[in-house]
Amino acid sequence: MCLILINFSAIKKLDLYFLYLISQRYSLNNFYNFIVNKITSFLIFFAKYFVQTIQNECTLLFALFIISLLKYCIMKSPTIMSYFLFIFIAGMSNIANSQNIIPIENLKYHKIYKSLDEALQNVENVYILDLSYAKLNTLPEGLWKLSNLRVLYLYGNGLKTVPAEIKNLKLLQEIYLNNNFVTTVAPEIGFLSNLQVLSLSQNKLQSLPIEIGKLTNLKQLYLSENLIAKLPSTLGNLAALQELDVSYNKLIELPSEVVKLRNLKMLYLAENELTYLPAGFAQLQQLNEVYIDDNNLKDLATVTGAMNSLKYFSVVNNDITTLGAGFTASSLKYLYLSGNKLLELSNTISRYKSLKVLDISSNMIKELPLSLFELPDLENLNLSKNEFIALPIEISRLKSLKEVGISKNSKLTVIPTILYNNKYKLY
Repeated sequence: MCLILINFSAIKKLDLYFLYLISQRYSLNNFYNFIVNKITSFLIFFAKYFVQTIQNECTLLFALFIISLLKYCIMKSPTIMSYFLFIFIAGMSNIANSQNIIPIENLKYHKIYKSLDEALQNVENVYILDLSYAKLNTLPEGLWKLSNLRVLYLYGNGLKTVPAEIKNLKLLQEIYLNNNFVTTVAPEIGFLSNLQVLSLSQNKLQSLPIEIGKLTNLKQLYLSENLIAKLPSTLGNLAALQELDVSYNKLIELPSEVVKLRNLKMLYLAENELTYLPAGFAQLQQLNEVYIDDNNLKDLATVTGAMNSLKYFSVVNNDITTLGAGFTASSLKYLYLSGNKLLELSNTISRYKSLKVLDISSNMIKELPLSLFELPDLENLNLSKNEFIALPIEISRLKSLKEVGISKNSKLTVIPTILYNNKYKLY
């Protein structure tokens, strides 16, 4: 019986119900006394957790009042005792899974230690440690003693690896290793189940361990300015991921599993060697901003479907010849297509009803589709450096238009006089 109670993380729903039935049949006096002691211990731990993580005094007092009330009811009423036992063990399982993740906004109340020696004198209370620019070539042994550490800054050192010992920082939520010389990340990174931010930009990484996929609480992953040619397929397991930055690397393709990142909001892929986007890319329904500048994309044929959260889409300096007809984005406000090989702009441009900025400069476009002039919110239209001979009078139908780029169109001879109105800024 004791073993069942102690191993909370292993208990499933059927086990909970079985335990509830046992509590009804055993000698209740002994059983209740045992459970009350266990729950009392838990409430003490629970109160300590609230003290550490809740900064609002009213919320803290209310929480402690509820805890006291529950304890009183449990000790007075066998019925409440049985039901609370069921809920209590289920709650313990959830607590074991979350492992006391402190909200980021609450971490700001904790002291930032900037000396490991000082931190080691107060091990239990060290939540944030900043060892940036400390001329570290390896991580010091004392670091692994900081069992409550949540945020670790290591900017601008000489570190070459993220060692296996990193697993000792079990509660770590954020780690910043930018501007080092890191070439390898130990598989033990996968033990950091609470990790929400992993920043490894400006290093020498060529790959990531597949264990990166175990970081199911990870929200932000920064890998820009490395030498990464391929991302692991396990990246698709990062269900909580909201920001992914792999710009300035050597990626030829993205793993197909990337389309599983259904909470992804920001995607940075600039300065790689991508020639296509994975099929199902439009399944990333939460995407707000996408940057794929300076790659080798030929088209956007694989981007089919509605991406109605998308507001910013930039594919500057690629080899795109057509936008494709299957891509829609009702919330799109900024569309940057300059520096490609577009010969025309599709009539489907009218689908982007929320568009404010359209940049199609540095292409080979000769005329504009009439559907373009159906965009009610368009404010800035950059047509510079194309093959235009004439601009249609229908451009006046763009009631929100304020700025028009027409420079470096050597063949342009017909410009509607309305564009010389003070209402417009020409560039």
